[in-house]
Amino acid sequence: MKKLARIYTLVLTFALTLLSLVGCAERNRTDQNADVDFSKKSDVLVVYFTWSGHLRSMAHWIADEVGADYARILRKEEYPVSYNETADVAKKEKDGNIYPEINLSLSDEEMKRYKTVFVGFPVWWYDVPMPVMTFLKQANLQGKNVYAFFSHEGSSDGAGSLLTLEKLMQAKGAAFDKKTALSVRGSKVKDSETVVRDWVKGLNIPKNEAVAVPSEITFPLGDDVSERFTGKVFFKNLIQKDSVYNFPITNHITFAPGARSSWHVHGGMEILVTGGKGIYQEEGKKAQIIRKGDVVHIPAGVKHWHGAAPDSWFSQIVIYDAEWKPEAGDAHSAHGAEPVTDEWYANLETEDYAGRTLTEKDAFMFGNGTLFPSENFSGNVYLGDVLNAKNEAGAPGIHNVVFDAGTYNNWHSHAGGQVLIVTDGIGYHQIEGQPLEILHPGDVALCPPGVKHWHGATAKTKFAHLAANANPDKPGVQWFDRLPLDEYNKLPTE
Repeated sequence: MKKLARIYTLVLTFALTLLSLVGCAERNRTDQNADVDFSKKSDVLVVYFTWSGHLRSMAHWIADEVGADYARILRKEEYPVSYNETADVAKKEKDGNIYPEINLSLSDEEMKRYKTVFVGFPVWWYDVPMPVMTFLKQANLQGKNVYAFFSHEGSSDGAGSLLTLEKLMQAKGAAFDKKTALSVRGSKVKDSETVVRDWVKGLNIPKNEAVAVPSEITFPLGDDVSERFTGKVFFKNLIQKDSVYNFPITNHITFAPGARSSWHVHGGMEILVTGGKGIYQEEGKKAQIIRKGDVVHIPAGVKHWHGAAPDSWFSQIVIYDAEWKPEAGDAHSAHGAEPVTDEWYANLETEDYAGRTLTEKDAFMFGNGTLFPSENFSGNVYLGDVLNAKNEAGAPGIHNVVFDAGTYNNWHSHAGGQVLIVTDGIGYHQIEGQPLEILHPGDVALCPPGVKHWHGATAKTKFAHLAANANPDKPGVQWFDRLPLDEYNKLPTE
């Protein structure tokens, strides 16, 4: 799937406290607690490492100043409580170039969301702590601008840390200028709020206005495209049509309460509602109230609008035929020419969507499905139809697949390839010879034609995804052996 290239800014804010022969501001470890907040759905991220916990305040000042998400880096195997013992371990890691395992790993897709990233930590032995190096090594920094700030107890120039960063950022294709680094003495961290905030302001990073999204909206928001709509609207491309899968363009759109499109027409479309309560209206008809699990079929050329109810967020997958062209002289050929006015919206006559099939008993986004006995799955799996092969968007048939916790399928291949869109829980997908993918709602997994893969739930959570066999003119599935259970049980569950 091809995506438009973007240039992102990565601001690495390094709170450097010297753990070395000249003393250390982190003399006493006070906590090893996680500190994570991704709720703001921001395009700014603060990531920081601290042994004692006292750098938390700087991370929070930065996050508050720009409206950022934030997360603390923790070594999976905790450092000793003793300062001297920790210093010894840190020295061995540095001298041995050992990258310890950490709790935080952001995929390339997750990193794309953030235009600006702050990373904070104490410098140990005149250099970057190895847990932070683990994060920097794993993170995709290509094309990003890198800035640093650090605390110290004597090395106001950052000792060797800035040189380490300069070399690393150059190797990873990121821009880094040592002259932009901010130096704060470690013993004055608690009194440095004004200094830190002023430094951040000087970077001229736009403040993110926090968006409080309810838990029922489970897909990532994507980009703010509100200028094309009435109200606050977010857009994320899920699938771009290509010659490998030949699957129609598929996007996910999230509307804040009251947000909506204009009246418009386009090629045939299928709306799959993923959360909240929305409104769909065709010209000359009553407005329909649509909810999670509803599937709305829109023929090509039908004038309509859709958006959120006044009192609810609303999110939807849209699959559509982008190659459709209106007939000559079609009066409805313009897209988005007529706004849905406030007066029209406030005086709508509505009714519940007649095509609803889900009930209160359905716990999953597109239903619980029906038990599907198969020796190719390690446990119970349930299937349901979401979209048949004859649909308005020209998409192949789409099925809802629900896995019990601990259930996964055998290695297999599809003659035409397969498209998966995750709707519920946490699961896995792996293509033969490639790293394991851990999947969450809104993630898309693609497997090319004729290539072996497997997918399923984690050991701890149920899991559901939409599945479509791409290129339906090439049917056929070939099944192979199953990933051994002892290997499956070693996989991460989050």
